[in-house]
Amino acid sequence: MTSIFDNYGEHARSKIKDEFDADRLQREIGYARRDIVDIEKFVKEAEAQLEIIRATTFKRYIEFTKGHDYNAGKVDFSVSCYRVPQVPGNEKLRVYEFDFSRRFVGNAKRAEAIEYVRQAQAKYPDAELIGNAVGLIKPVKDVVQL
Repeated sequence: MTSIFDNYGEHARSKIKDEFDADRLQREIGYARRDIVDIEKFVKEAEAQLEIIRATTFKRYIEFTKGHDYNAGKVDFSVSCYRVPQVPGNEKLRVYEFDFSRRFVGNAKRAEAIEYVRQAQAKYPDAELIGNAVGLIKPVKDVVQL
């Protein structure tokens, strides 16, 4: 999405003083009036979608995957958290939680990746843990503290 300021921001307004082609200015005014109508429609539709989002239930997932970074020649672990709206037809749509998405390269980072998954589980206790590296996560009660 582009911003309204791309066409009508401070920089564009400062250039008006340098424009002396009346036909061009009339054309630009017409474009701006058309854009105002489009923007008002966009705002109405976006507000309606916000209401739908507020009423939608989401299922949260923590995905923990193990792969191979062929450039570095090392194993890599990826942790991502996302929500899936429980709306028919939107099963593949993911809303990522960017505060809890991270990649760890190298087997030395394995313990750090597992700890990161545990932090994500603590932050999102309702989340389902998925991915091909789930077997690396042992339940906290099974971990022996020395």
